[in-house]
Amino acid sequence: IQKHDEEGLTRDFSTGLTLQQPIKPMLARASKSYKDAVKRCPNGMRAEIKYDGERIQIHKEGDSFKCYSRNLKEHLEWKLVEVKKYLPQATSASKIILDGEILEH
Repeated sequence: IQKHDEEGLTRDFSTGLTLQQPIKPMLARASKSYKDAVKRCPNGMRAEIKYDGERIQIHKEGDSFKCYSRNLKEHLEWKLVEVKKYLPQATSASKIILDGEILEH
């Protein structure tokens, strides 16, 4: 991968990631109470709303998309019917890894 630095110079770097190979996600650890969560984070924490959906990791390479679950397995085709029609519109990048949540309406 090439990146432009502050002086406009192009530098090569590697992320250690490979497209079409799922990345183990960082998963949250459940707490029994608010106090328990705060106690485990003495330097502060960030919280977000938990949507009840299904994790998806999307790997795009050119016009090819592969979608993986939180268990690093390819998502079943029937779960992606609605998602697939929006994937080409999600980004103009030729190579990208997206991580998100599939929500039912």
